[in-house]
Amino acid sequence: KENLGVYVGRIQPEKGIDDIIKALALLKNTSIKVRIMGFLFDKKYLKHLISLAKNLGVKKRIEIITNATRETILKSLAKAKALIHPAHYEPFGIVVVEGMAARCIPIVRKGLNGPWIDIALQGRYGLGFTNVKELANEMDHAIGQYESYDIEAIVKRSLEFSEAEFRKNLIKIVGKLI
Repeated sequence: KENLGVYVGRIQPEKGIDDIIKALALLKNTSIKVRIMGFLFDKKYLKHLISLAKNLGVKKRIEIITNATRETILKSLAKAKALIHPAHYEPFGIVVVEGMAARCIPIVRKGLNGPWIDIALQGRYGLGFTNVKELANEMDHAIGQYESYDIEAIVKRSLEFSEAEFRKNLIKIVGKLI
């Protein structure tokens, strides 16, 4: 694993990617890099992200790969220590589960639904943040202290979202209704 944080998702303002770049500028550990990958949904926002990275002096520590192949995403997750999911509103966030399965510590935005509640169980299986400074602190901690985390528990949690587990739980719920 490398001192790498990864974002995977659409490249658009609602996803909060600019917060990752702002946090990168606040990190104590300047060896940490970030790779942003996703479907290019908004070219104007991409230009904004590139300009922001340049203005904050972190352009050399950030890589943006638009329309990344599945292979590129999986290879990046395999190298990364953290999966960063800064979306402001997210109903679920399957990419968080994929990152956990790849042995990444999830860092997600705290909220009333989505990854913080449904996947990370409010910090039991990952880290949460509400602002850029907290995101920077969590990135520093997760990547810098990666070896101290119970990665096996994170991977095990990700497996609870497999198709077989979903089917088993659905049958259990329907069985109670009959």
